[in-house]
Amino acid sequence: MTEYKNSPDGFTAVRTQLLKKIIPLMAVAVAAGVSITYFTNNDHSQGLLFYLFLILFFVVILWFSITKSVKRQKEIYNSNRLIVKDGSISLYKNHSPNVTLALAEITQISQDKQGNLLIKGKDARQVIAVSAHLENYDQLKDQLQSFHPIAHAGAPNLLNRYPLFNALIPIALMVAAYVSQNKIIVGASGIILIGILIWSFYKIRTSSQIDAKVKRAAWWLLVVIASLVAVIYGKLIA
Repeated sequence: MTEYKNSPDGFTAVRTQLLKKIIPLMAVAVAAGVSITYFTNNDHSQGLLFYLFLILFFVVILWFSITKSVKRQKEIYNSNRLIVKDGSISLYKNHSPNVTLALAEITQISQDKQGNLLIKGKDARQVIAVSAHLENYDQLKDQLQSFHPIAHAGAPNLLNRYPLFNALIPIALMVAAYVSQNKIIVGASGIILIGILIWSFYKIRTSSQIDAKVKRAAWWLLVVIASLVAVIYGKLIA
């Protein structure tokens, strides 16, 4: 049996990458929230001070959320254990389902530009992600290479290369659905957004790579969907 753990020093780079993704997304979310509040409020007597306070409120809430998220990701990162034994490879980490793949059932091992490895089995849900910051990383690569060739991952598509766009699309659709008074825009953006949210809910709940807390939080998507349906009904039918 061979056990691998993440290097404690590697989390600095992981945290930097995480913040680069989260902060722009949060900034867009704050802008969208304030915009929806402004354009759906017929009474603008509150003045500039009200909206400045609203922005500050959102920023404080999101800052606490980011801090808590980083702390949780560090806990998950430090708990990561990859074990190769008895013809199988297993990944164990806190707050996430354990994943075990039979070495004979590995269908693909790919390596991205950062050195992260992705090990796939016959079942689409059987995926093990390996950080490039793993201790004895080269030893693991040599061991995996003896089981299955390691290929370089292809160039990511536009959405994967710029993940912020993945969030911009549903945010833009939500702003359009809540703010616009044009029935065609409301109907089209609302239906597309509902489809995206339902698909996201399904992917989150069925993924083996997402921790339990995020899966529980995904139930709030159903509340968002219900709210969206009510808005569309009110603008198109009522």
